[in-house]
Amino acid sequence: MPKVKALQANNPDVAYVFLSLDREQGAWQRGIVKYQVEGDHYFMPNAKDCDFADFLNISWIPRYMVINKAGEIVVFNVIEADDDKLIEALKN
Repeated sequence: MPKVKALQANNPDVAYVFLSLDREQGAWQRGIVKYQVEGDHYFMPNAKDCDFADFLNISWIPRYMVINKAGEIVVFNVIEADDDKLIEALKN
């Protein structure tokens, strides 16, 4: 979480959305509180068995994406919050 905190501190004008694939809602809620994760949080029950998960083809968690103001996915498959592609996309 320190990398996510640094990403948010360096890019405060970005909207952060977190989609949880945790097995149970309690673990998800405890994680938000424990790590003080800022942003919009959504719990996705059965998320691994849905069209959205199939589209993402999630091979690793966490997974970072950047969607620009036009609704285009400009970063799709990044697994580290300090990845150069992610940081560059947020600057643009």
